Amino acid sequence: MVSMVPNNPIIDSIVLYLTTTCNLNCLYCFEREGTYKNCPRMSNRVARKSVDFLIKQLKRSPKNKGGTISFFGGEPLLCWDLIKSTVQYALRESRKINRQMLFAISTNGILLDREKVFFLRKHRFQIELSIDSHIKKTHDELRPTIGGKGSFDRILKKLHLFKKGDLLLIKVTITPKNLLLFDCFKYFSKIRAVKGVYFVPFISINGEYQFKQKDVERYKIELDKYADYIIRNWTKGKFVRPQGMHVNLIRSLTKKEAGIKSSFCRAAGKSICICANGEIYACETLANVPEFYLGSIFEGINSKLLLRLIERMKTKEGCRKCPTADLCDAECFFCSHIMNNGARKWNLGRDIIRRHDRKVVKRLSEKIDEILA
Repeated sequence: MVSMVPNNPIIDSIVLYLTTTCNLNCLYCFEREGTYKNCPRMSNRVARKSVDFLIKQLKRSPKNKGGTISFFGGEPLLCWDLIKSTVQYALRESRKINRQMLFAISTNGILLDREKVFFLRKHRFQIELSIDSHIKKTHDELRPTIGGKGSFDRILKKLHLFKKGDLLLIKVTITPKNLLLFDCFKYFSKIRAVKGVYFVPFISINGEYQFKQKDVERYKIELDKYADYIIRNWTKGKFVRPQGMHVNLIRSLTKKEAGIKSSFCRAAGKSICICANGEIYACETLANVPEFYLGSIFEGINSKLLLRLIERMKTKEGCRKCPTADLCDAECFFCSHIMNNGARKWNLGRDIIRRHDRKVVKRLSEKIDEILA
């Protein structure tokens, strides 16, 4: 095992995979077969070692560079005491080197209460709350509790705990069963505590959650409705910054507006995932996949494996030539690699979706140019 050396990329973001245990039993979850039951949880020792690793990385970065710690699961709020102690330790250590530390969490919201929301707001967490539909029946079908009961009402009640301006994002996982996307976007956008609503297509190459042609056509209609809504507001002089529908569509659009060149994902090059046992992987999507193991928080990152992984990302010629490369998130190269047993190819339905996303980005970009001209 080789420690990080000066010519290696600087990691400025870590994802702490606190546990794979969860209190929901989402029907499309890839861990649904049982590994989300009573699994190991990250210890305070692993969490602190992870923070120490990030602090060392920030010392190598420009003086104004801050770091980000994201808490992930399973359901990370099951490890609430660990989250609090880790935040306090990270803030204490980052102040010693005069760097800012940011925090984020992905949660299903079931365990949120006033105490937790107060803490999250106090430390300016970006909170990603998973809700799969504005329709109770649809959400409850997709995201039941372990006991088989619905979760919609319990989660919706939690939204009143937040205030306007909080960093609360609603994340909707798109499947063929919840394609009324624009109505969902409008519903949650009207809630004052919600900063944004975004949608991420679920990756599936077979089974009932695979996108078929009719599902792709429905998605395209919904995305066009969203573009029409944005343009209507712009035409009326209400310059609404897009905050929803497709997260990478919005990233692409706002990057163009700011004159920033789009880039590939941050996995391994700038961000890593640390599992409960201290093992390090390229990202949370690929946690526990042996091929993407990079080392451990106790022994360090294997520099050869890290650089080899980054080199594979650089040589994605097919991706570099693809007109929708800057919209790619759920279909990252490594996910495609895993789904197709090592073959570098894309799911056709997802490719059609990405190409339509590109058309919408172009349409909105042209409208921005027209307004600013």
